[in-house]
Amino acid sequence: MNRLDEMDFHQIKIEYQRIFDFIDNGIFEKISSEIENIYQEYIFYIQDYKIKGGTLGRGNLKWGRNIIWSWFIEKIFLHILQQNSYFKSVRLYGGDSSHLFLYDKINKIITIEGEKTTKPDLICKTQQDQEFCIELKTAAKGIFSIKKGNIDQLYKDAGQNDRITLIIMIDLENKLYQIKNLQFFHNKQPFINQRMEGQLCYDFPHPDLGLSNIINHDFIDLLDYSILNIEDVKKYKSLKIAEIRKDLKMIKLITNKIKIDKIIFEKNLQDQDFASKMQKIINKSPEVIKTEWSAIFALLEI
Repeated sequence: MNRLDEMDFHQIKIEYQRIFDFIDNGIFEKISSEIENIYQEYIFYIQDYKIKGGTLGRGNLKWGRNIIWSWFIEKIFLHILQQNSYFKSVRLYGGDSSHLFLYDKINKIITIEGEKTTKPDLICKTQQDQEFCIELKTAAKGIFSIKKGNIDQLYKDAGQNDRITLIIMIDLENKLYQIKNLQFFHNKQPFINQRMEGQLCYDFPHPDLGLSNIINHDFIDLLDYSILNIEDVKKYKSLKIAEIRKDLKMIKLITNKIKIDKIIFEKNLQDQDFASKMQKIINKSPEVIKTEWSAIFALLEI
């Protein structure tokens, strides 16, 4: 399967129709038509417009495709989960849930409509009135990972809303999915992912459930609320309480402690990475640590 950002609308429609062949064709065509209108409008404007905040080196076309094709998936999944009898309601939740671009015709700037915060994609309520969120992730190349920054944002949402999030990873190539709650990543060690510009990521288990089964998936057993008691969540809950109380001194203290914690964590991880790289060299050549440069210079008569 090709990279999603290398496909045009016609190609992505064919792929998504293959992947989600178990949903009503009329519904798929309706969603497809909505996405095509968004895409064609975007293609028209990117000839002369710039993206607010840049495209991280991907260029306007690939950046836009990544955004729009993810909206395509969200709309499809919204429909799929609304068919799940375990749910009373399912709706879009993320900051860009309106799925629209704004075109500033005076300054020729394109922005995404919505809040400038990272939130989960969907918010669900079970028949028993248990409310939780779902974050959708996709992979087309058999490599399954999720950014640590993404997990941190989900911790923040949990702390500020007393609500947990489940993550659904979709293997687009093989039409499979896997679901994990945030507890799965707690105490796991992230790694430096060179495929994602050196960002910290967590490995995600390979999906092994047939995608069509999600219509009948019972999510109840995955709702582990103990995640709300870990420090990474409680620090954001503390920040929310300080904000409600308008305690500016406490807001500043908590905000800066969160920043410091992040810096310390990343430094410790880098130290471990450097130590690991050094040890690999030492294991191959133990004498390297015992031999001084002065001895080498003497032996070579330098």
